[in-house]
Amino acid sequence: MKLGERAYITFFTPQPEAAAAFCLSLGYQNLTPTMVTDGLVVFEILPSQTPATALTYAVSDLKNKIEMGENLGIHFSEKGQNRASFYDPNGLFISLVEKDAGAIPQPEGKPLSLCGTFYEISLETDDLDRSIVWWQNVGFKVTTRLRAGTWHYGVQARKQTRCTLDDGKIMIGLYQRGTCPHKFKNPSLTYFESDMEKRIAQLQSRGVAFVQTEQEIGMEGHAIAESPDGQYFFLFKV
Repeated sequence: MKLGERAYITFFTPQPEAAAAFCLSLGYQNLTPTMVTDGLVVFEILPSQTPATALTYAVSDLKNKIEMGENLGIHFSEKGQNRASFYDPNGLFISLVEKDAGAIPQPEGKPLSLCGTFYEISLETDDLDRSIVWWQNVGFKVTTRLRAGTWHYGVQARKQTRCTLDDGKIMIGLYQRGTCPHKFKNPSLTYFESDMEKRIAQLQSRGVAFVQTEQEIGMEGHAIAESPDGQYFFLFKV
């Protein structure tokens, strides 16, 4: 099963104006009244009483996608005329919206925000193997596995702790719970860049809030920014 024709990220928020202002403070650019971009990924900002971050797909035949998902054992928390929603095993909200993928603005294809280059949606998991199988069932392929004896963020892995998957539209990073040397919240959005120290300083000068700084994490060029709704942005030096 493929989730859809086009992937983007939706911020459901009770503070849409504050969320939009925060995105602009990161250096995102407006695409439409409800969509912004970091140059690589499109972000939609929608009003909602409950804040949430969703991985959203544009689909051409929602009824068929629901049937395929239910055949895989997916429980849909919402099945509307134009939108259906469910969760991955780690609590990531996934939304399928029946719309023409061509109606979604196309970003430039190069990073333009102070965050750097978007890499993945990051998720902590209690069961790495189970999560990998779940994502494979919805069309993702494993691209990277971190095994014992390898290094990640300067820390030696004691066992298999990480897997990155890709469906050609977006990447998902799965991390065994408790193995990352920094704070984690599902989902988190991960960015990499070689000059991240400079970018972090610029974001701090713009008043962007950080839940962990380079000093607190203990690694130069690594910090975690937080949106007004509590969304984590991992900013890591590569």
